[in-house]
Amino acid sequence: MSEIKIAIACHKPSTLPQNNLYVPIHVGAALSSNTIEGLVRDDTGDNISEKNPTYCELTAQYWAWKNLDADYYGLCHYRRFINFTDTTFTNLDRDNRGQVVAKIMDDYTMHKYGLFDEPRMRKLIEENDIVTTQEMYYPGVNTPYGYQTNLYNHYVAHDRALINMADMDLMIKIVDEKYPEYSADMHEYLSGAYFRGFNCFVMKRELFNELCEFEFDVLAEMEKRCDLSRYNQILTRIYGFMAEHLYSIYIYHLQKKGGYRIAQRQMLLFADTDAFVPPARLADHEDAVSVVIALDDSRGYYMLGVTLSSLFEQISDERFYDIVILADDLPAFFERYYTHRASQRPNVSLRVSNVRKYMDSIAESSTLVADARAYLPYILEHYDRVVVFDDNVLFHADPATLFDIDLGGAILAATHDERHIGMINGIYPEEHDRVTQVLRLAEEFDYFDTSSMVLDLTRMRNRITAKALVARLNSLGTEVSGKDILNVIYEGQVRYLNARWNLYCPTHQWDVDRVHDMPLYLLKEHQAALKNPAIIQYHEQDPWRQCGHEIELEFWRHARTLDFYEMFLGHLAEYRAQPPLPEERPSFARRVTAKIFPYGTVRREYVRKIFLKIFKRRYQQTGV
Repeated sequence: MSEIKIAIACHKPSTLPQNNLYVPIHVGAALSSNTIEGLVRDDTGDNISEKNPTYCELTAQYWAWKNLDADYYGLCHYRRFINFTDTTFTNLDRDNRGQVVAKIMDDYTMHKYGLFDEPRMRKLIEENDIVTTQEMYYPGVNTPYGYQTNLYNHYVAHDRALINMADMDLMIKIVDEKYPEYSADMHEYLSGAYFRGFNCFVMKRELFNELCEFEFDVLAEMEKRCDLSRYNQILTRIYGFMAEHLYSIYIYHLQKKGGYRIAQRQMLLFADTDAFVPPARLADHEDAVSVVIALDDSRGYYMLGVTLSSLFEQISDERFYDIVILADDLPAFFERYYTHRASQRPNVSLRVSNVRKYMDSIAESSTLVADARAYLPYILEHYDRVVVFDDNVLFHADPATLFDIDLGGAILAATHDERHIGMINGIYPEEHDRVTQVLRLAEEFDYFDTSSMVLDLTRMRNRITAKALVARLNSLGTEVSGKDILNVIYEGQVRYLNARWNLYCPTHQWDVDRVHDMPLYLLKEHQAALKNPAIIQYHEQDPWRQCGHEIELEFWRHARTLDFYEMFLGHLAEYRAQPPLPEERPSFARRVTAKIFPYGTVRREYVRKIFLKIFKRRYQQTGV
């Protein structure tokens, strides 16, 4: 059995495939004071570790060349791998480089793309002299000066943006001088339209030795003639960039020479290789009130300050509050600000959890993805019970009261979704059909809101696993929200709270009409709750649109307590410059479509899939 060693160049802790053929290597270790667990350092034995800033992943290649004994040697990156499966994937990057893009690296994607499949990898490698990535058609890749007809001109158009073109001309000159056997093929390659690049390959020992001798000799000569003292951070990586061309030239030369078995496979690009770390409960405060606030978009970055200000007015000095913010890449400025503001209170802890990583992982295994609310039991895997709020709420009561309620055997507690039930009971018959025929809810007026909930996470996890939830979601066969899937999964397991615990405050006529379209018993509950609200939910656009309602006074009172109030106003001005989204009775075309293609029918789903396919193709072509 052949000895196969594929170096993985890593500069930080990452999720990596557990496969005996891979050798994860910490590149630039000589310049780092940290040791990354599970990685071999590239500053041991014969090495060029200190050259990592200019040589990039080649310090891993050099270390493997000088320190490993194998029949086949390979190189890949912590984010870029070779697809060893027999599947041709179509989820390609948008810049036309032909890379298969996975949002995140996890067990599912590593299985999907064959990174655990050692027998299949071994078979392909041993049947060939070289396994390399497919060439990329570079006239289809844009540059700062538009599309170029050949590879050389493509890099001329990147002069001083990606490389210093004088360095590439120097590389060409050195190859012409020292390796005339490569010269003609090099010039033919550079005048062509295809680029391989990225230094991802596996090849036989003798070919790997030949490649390394060629590459590192040319680069050593370049080092003698190049002055990098004034290069910026990108241009300084010059030898790593030039090695991509030298590697590509070498493969091209072997192809022209003939007689070699060369297998080409798609390149995999994992956009995120950092593992999702679920927030842990505070060890020193087991009896803390666990409060979760979910941010939806960039408006939530600012609105969170208003939500927290109203929360801090209501919390008790006798309890400790463990606040977890679920966000999709909350900017560091806001994270620091809110964390610092919470730290001023001795009975409050505030942490931010980036749920995008978790949701990207779900997206890879799901054809239809709900939002994070549907996956809260697994995102918050260390918690037993939490109260959950959206970022568009104002507190008029202590959430500890909600946290402490008896669920009475239910899995969760929530209020009726007033706006949605108004739509179902009013002039939106297609929404009634969707809820009853697609979601198949037995009682459409029991549809609950997710803006304010109490969740028994332990019982939720016992009821359904994350994997089973994905399967259930996919089985619905249509796009659904996190609110939808929670209503489907936990139907009949809900304690309905009084409307005062999530009072929807209608601030424009469309909302007023929807509330009045509710069944009378719910409308009366709503009207009674107006006199003593505990949690007020407002439309996420209303305070920004200034509709002339009393809630705006409270909203802006809290907003003025924020240190970035002026930034908030500037962001508001920019937002208000955009026209509001109309919320009115469905258009004639939409109503006719709902009649011809009712929700839940095969023909509607067939037409939907055709539309999505056309839209996806247009998006890939235009990016719009």
